[in-house]
Amino acid sequence: MTLDLDAQANALARDSYYEATATRPADDPVLEGTLDADVCVIGAGFAGLSAALECRARGLSVAVLDAHRPGWG
Repeated sequence: MTLDLDAQANALARDSYYEATATRPADDPVLEGTLDADVCVIGAGFAGLSAALECRARGLSVAVLDAHRPGWG
């Protein structure tokens, strides 16, 4: 038995109200070069974005990285 995680993730994205209704930029920005930050959050789902906002509220610089769009998971 093998799991096709990409297919499962794509199926979840199609069923997401957020994905179906959110406006988004034509191209998601891609990090090029180097970036300095106090905190790097891996994952821009609701938990990751919440963590990033909390860090910013405490005065830290934050980089958020995700393979998908923010809020996707």
